[in-house]
Amino acid sequence: MKLNSGSMFAVGGMLALFAGRRAMGLGLFAQGLSVLERGWRKAHPEFTGTFGERWKLAEQFYDKTHQNKTNRMLHMVGIPFIVGG
Repeated sequence: MKLNSGSMFAVGGMLALFAGRRAMGLGLFAQGLSVLERGWRKAHPEFTGTFGERWKLAEQFYDKTHQNKTNRMLHMVGIPFIVGG
């Protein structure tokens, strides 16, 4: 699996949060999300919807790309640990 720069920033941010580096982690994670969103918007210039409509598309994408039950379980357990860290 090849990660793009947005994904690398987001993963780095999650790792930094997990390591207790809160400011660095949040900064890296926010930068990663920003890069990913800019890439998505560039690939979908026709989209002019609201934040709610964009969120719904993101949920549909997650559902479609995360079919493996183990993957979903790891997200359900791991993401709260990272955020809580």
